Amino acid sequence: MLIDALEHTWESTAALAESLDTDEWSNTTGCPGWTVFDNVAHIVGLERALMGDPEPDVTIPDGLPHIKNDVGRYMETHIEARRGTPPSELVAELRAMAKERIDYLRSLPDSMFDEEVPGPMGFPVKLGAFLNTRLFDSWAHEQDIRRAVGRPGNLRSPEARLTLERTAKGLARKLAEARPVRIAVTGEQDLTFEVGGGEPVADITVPFDVYIPLVCGRDDADLSQVKIDGDEAAAQAVIAALGITP
Repeated sequence: MLIDALEHTWESTAALAESLDTDEWSNTTGCPGWTVFDNVAHIVGLERALMGDPEPDVTIPDGLPHIKNDVGRYMETHIEARRGTPPSELVAELRAMAKERIDYLRSLPDSMFDEEVPGPMGFPVKLGAFLNTRLFDSWAHEQDIRRAVGRPGNLRSPEARLTLERTAKGLARKLAEARPVRIAVTGEQDLTFEVGGGEPVADITVPFDVYIPLVCGRDDADLSQVKIDGDEAAAQAVIAALGITP
């Protein structure tokens, strides 16, 4: 299921990218500092690095405000290396990467998914667990692009469901010490879960397509669609802490 979901996400992203006009590639997205082009280049470039391609030998411009640490600078290298690439070539690279990667993953014995492999910046990761991270990252960036160009989609897929369930568990851990709040995600995917300990003092209702940018730490979430019932301060504190991405 996980490999199928990755394949579907990359195909959905490629099909979306192929439909964009020239101007849309430069649209800013909710992912700080990144355009539509940058999101596609990131998906392609990081995965190619994880597949064993040499790391790009490029210089990142100084003073980029969205780069906060070494990880952010590393992620930027794959985008900078593709700066100026025609969109059609970038889409072709995305499709080629996806086919090669999926074919490779499907060729592996089940035992391999419990083995450690090099992750970003060379840090070892267990392949199976890391593929869940790759799915979350790829799907989240597809959604960044979709919001930036006003073309919602791929919200009822297995990868959308996996992302919702993954982030709900992550929030329960991150906000274990928060004042207890119940969160009801509604819409294309729905799930109700609680954070904090004890009887909830507030209820938050948030549409799935608004929950996505909130939990990904993006700045384009439509907070007007979030409803609060109960302790306003407790609910607002949880909303402010929903982002779980670096």
